[in-house]
Amino acid sequence: MSSLSLNLAGNVRPKQRRRYKRKTTRERIARMGAVEQMVRAFSPGNRLSACMGIVLGGFAPIAVYALVHNEVAEHPMFWCMVVGGLAYSAVSVFKWAENAFHMRLKAIGFVLLLEGAVTFSHERWLGLGGLVLLVSINGVSAAVALQAEG
Repeated sequence: MSSLSLNLAGNVRPKQRRRYKRKTTRERIARMGAVEQMVRAFSPGNRLSACMGIVLGGFAPIAVYALVHNEVAEHPMFWCMVVGGLAYSAVSVFKWAENAFHMRLKAIGFVLLLEGAVTFSHERWLGLGGLVLLVSINGVSAAVALQAEG
């Protein structure tokens, strides 16, 4: 009688199976690779959240670039906004890089190089090239996060 159980009234009934907790959408997204996130973000049913994610996720790196290269010389207090934007972006880029490269040290190096090039490089092409990467990575990350909510 391994698959049967007795209740208090003496009736025999089938034993209930244990239900395993399904992983939440957030947990599944946290384990997604970079390519899998891109596919999810731009799949036909998710295009609206992809556009919104690119706008929301891309704003921080664009704001950081504009503040550092145009504003902080005259208004040093704007560095606090720059630090906030870098913190916001660095978390998303680190998670993305760690999933993409499967190495924590490589991910840290990628974040430092990319965020540093956009923030501190005087070479316009290098800063703008890094900015495109940051907007893309942060945009996809925000899009997938929005899709997890919806």
